Amino acid sequence: PTDVARGFKVQILRAEPQLKAVGRFIKVCGDYDVARFFLYRRNRVKQIISALRAREVKRVSSGLGGVETAHVYDDKLAVEVRQLPKMQVNPVQLQVMLESLEQNYQLLDNIRGKTPGAIELVYEDVLNDRQAFFDRIFAAIGVVSIDVTDNDETRKITSDNLQDVILNYDEVCDYFSGTGYAAQLAE
Repeated sequence: PTDVARGFKVQILRAEPQLKAVGRFIKVCGDYDVARFFLYRRNRVKQIISALRAREVKRVSSGLGGVETAHVYDDKLAVEVRQLPKMQVNPVQLQVMLESLEQNYQLLDNIRGKTPGAIELVYEDVLNDRQAFFDRIFAAIGVVSIDVTDNDETRKITSDNLQDVILNYDEVCDYFSGTGYAAQLAE
């Protein structure tokens, strides 16, 4: 291992593609034997709710005279964000967002299937064991592992319990009862 690695991040979304030449990307991956990481979330409902909460965080951060951001690094902003009221969630709109997200994941799976050797990373794993998550990345790119357990300056802004975040939680649960998303709402 070395102490230097170079790379780039690509977000694959059907609606706003940062990566428009998928075939070319796949070819470059093969030609240059680049390390590829595909980041997923197990809980898609929390992914959408976190994105919606991030919009609110941007609004609050710009109102405090700071830089508009969805990432919380300072304590003053963290206090303001924790005081945000619960969100009213339209279940039909949430279903549409989830369907769109699933289509994005299908595109991601398609690309991953065409680039053998790619590594699947799961967002929830970084929350469970941050060091092990990053050690997998360090090993794949051939750099020496460093301690990452105490160097995250971001603050968590969305409660893990969606009942604390969604004002009409029971209505949303009723709407999604009998679907695969019901269990994700209850996690």
